[in-house]
Amino acid sequence: IAMIKIAIVSNPYFHASSVDLARAGPSYTVDTLTDLRCELGEEVNLHFILGLDAVAEILSWRKPEEIITMCRLVGAKRPGYRAIDLRHLERNIPGIALRFTMLNNPLIDISSSVIRERVARGLPITGLVPNTVELYIREKGLYL
Repeated sequence: IAMIKIAIVSNPYFHASSVDLARAGPSYTVDTLTDLRCELGEEVNLHFILGLDAVAEILSWRKPEEIITMCRLVGAKRPGYRAIDLRHLERNIPGIALRFTMLNNPLIDISSSVIRERVARGLPITGLVPNTVELYIREKGLYL
C-alpha cells in the first residue's frame, strides 16, 4: 500500500484503498468492489483496469455478472493479448460488452513478477515503475 500511495500521490483522480488488506482469507474482485461501493458510495464511477489476459479469464472469476454491475472494465493490451472475443464473453455474461472499454495503450511487456525478478538480480527497473517507487524499493531492500 505504501508503494501505491507513493505512485499516485500526484494524481488527484486515483485513490489508494486497503480494503483487500483488511479482509481475512481469499480476496475476490467481487468482494473488493462490494467493499469499495460501501466505502465510496453508489454515485462513484469505478473503473477496473486489467490486462486483456485477465479479461479473457473473467468467466472463471467469482460472480463475474455482479462485477460488471459495479464497475466499468477497462482492458489494457498486453503482449500476446491484443484482442479478446467480446461476443463470446457477452454470450456468457450478458451486458459485459456495454461495460467494457478497450485502452489504446502501447504494448509494454511489464509485470510485477518481472519487476521483482529484476530487483532480485540487481537489474534496473527504471521506467518500469515511477522513480519514487524505485527509490522506495531500493531504500527498503525489497525483493532481494
